[in-house]
Amino acid sequence: MDEALLDSVENLFEKNVIAVTIMTNTVFGATVVALAFTLTCESTPLWADEEALRPLRKPMSRDQSIQLALSAAPPTIAKNAAVMLPDENGRLIAVRPGTNGFTCLPDPNPNAERLEPICMDEAMFEWFTSFKSHAAKPANTVPGIAYITKGAEGWVKSGQLLPKKEEGATFVEFPPHWMIFWPFDSKVSGFPSCTIAPEKIVRPGNVCILWAGTPYASLIVFQNPAELRM
Repeated sequence: MDEALLDSVENLFEKNVIAVTIMTNTVFGATVVALAFTLTCESTPLWADEEALRPLRKPMSRDQSIQLALSAAPPTIAKNAAVMLPDENGRLIAVRPGTNGFTCLPDPNPNAERLEPICMDEAMFEWFTSFKSHAAKPANTVPGIAYITKGAEGWVKSGQLLPKKEEGATFVEFPPHWMIFWPFDSKVSGFPSCTIAPEKIVRPGNVCILWAGTPYASLIVFQNPAELRM
């Protein structure tokens, strides 16, 4: 793995009161980083004003959509990030250029009741494109990073995250978080699955693996990106 990426991840953790141990293991034929750490952060009521955190789905102007998209990332990332908005056919169109390799979207999950803006780097955008096209595995060859400052929601059934609500599924609120998109192995890293007992795992200060056991496995760090010191 790129030493610069390792350094940047270590620095990000260290700046935010996280003790990090880095181990390398071979998973899915590639060397990955298992980040074993204890996360500590100030806890604040996450859902005190849910409408302000994640607005209900409603018509917005172009400028409002751009601002919502940029709200997904820490200010130091958002100020130089590109923005893409869907056209009338749902295709993503660039509406604001960027200079730092990050792209922000106002609403990548049309099945959610509330808007879920996200800001992602180039590797994660490759992952996102693969996921949306139902590719067998993501196209990114290095770990991707994304910020979801306003949190997200989903439905879990039989230990799996569903694309939309199904009968018998459990609704799960995902607090503000950031993610590393790389096939982390839960057994090797020791991180739990996000979708096994989510009521215990999906909460501020915790870390878990989404889509565990698949090429799309990704690490979620439940730390508000808006509070990161970068």
